[in-house]
Amino acid sequence: MLEFQDDARLILGVDMGATHVAVALTNLRGRILAWNEKMHPVRSDPEGTRELIEQLCEACLAEVPGAARALQGIGVAVPAPVDHMDPMQLSPIVLPAWGGHSGLESLETRFRVPVYVENDANLGAMAEGWWGAGRGLEDFTYIKLATGIGAGLMVGGEISRGVSSAAGEIGHVSIDPNGEPCLCGNRGCLVTFVGGEALVRRAQAGLADAPDSLLARGEVTPGTIEQAALAGDRLAVSVVREAAHHLGVAIAGLLNLLNPGAVILGGSLVRLGNDLLRPLRATVVQRTLVSSVAASEIRISELGPRGTSLGAATMVLAEALRHTSSSDGTR
Repeated sequence: MLEFQDDARLILGVDMGATHVAVALTNLRGRILAWNEKMHPVRSDPEGTRELIEQLCEACLAEVPGAARALQGIGVAVPAPVDHMDPMQLSPIVLPAWGGHSGLESLETRFRVPVYVENDANLGAMAEGWWGAGRGLEDFTYIKLATGIGAGLMVGGEISRGVSSAAGEIGHVSIDPNGEPCLCGNRGCLVTFVGGEALVRRAQAGLADAPDSLLARGEVTPGTIEQAALAGDRLAVSVVREAAHHLGVAIAGLLNLLNPGAVILGGSLVRLGNDLLRPLRATVVQRTLVSSVAASEIRISELGPRGTSLGAATMVLAEALRHTSSSDGTR
């Protein structure tokens, strides 16, 4: 007689990555109804990024009849720490060209709905907890592997943000104090070994000794490294294995410290599957307590490249449900 109307309200989820913008239009059950993505220099072009977000949002709404009238809100995932008390602020260290402010209030003006902003790794964790590999787990860590490296810490079923909303910045854990300088001011941070730019540098440096590599045929990018590794290219496989080792060192420390129920890997690198997991797990086994390894599981995200934007939409849904329960006095 009664059933939940999944499409009664719709949500826009925006994934503002370091080098791309992606937008998903979802219903209340997390089903993606429309999707648009475009590469863009987000770090260096804030005005162009805001314009592109609006364009992609409009494009998604145009694909579904009546979507604009049914829009509940917009969630935006950003590649930087977000102050939970003032989410429109952005880290001037991570995104210096943005001047410390996202300017995403313009979305509220244009679409006349609430806009929520959160760190991308936190929203990746939320998406996995609601719809993906974290379902049924109260405690797990989600790690996003992309241009930057970030972690979302799910503790007791809620995102753990820390006192100043900076928890989860695993990419800026120094694993070699004598390593390369990092944009954060430290040396040898994990992102200088595993981030997209680091993979490209290592691959380019190796081309002199591997002139027959698939990577010698054109521009070296994280995407071409992944494709070459999947094809068995020796240089690309070596770069991935080295990155997996360094990532394993960081994850081992995470397991020893927090002992989560699972570690879920997301982002572009996870397309490599076992080529990434095998050397990573070998490093983790060598560096963790037996009980920590036994209680934890390293998994690949079930949500693919749309997981972050889905998490951004899920944030809006969670806020709507929270306000509904508060208004009627229930919990």
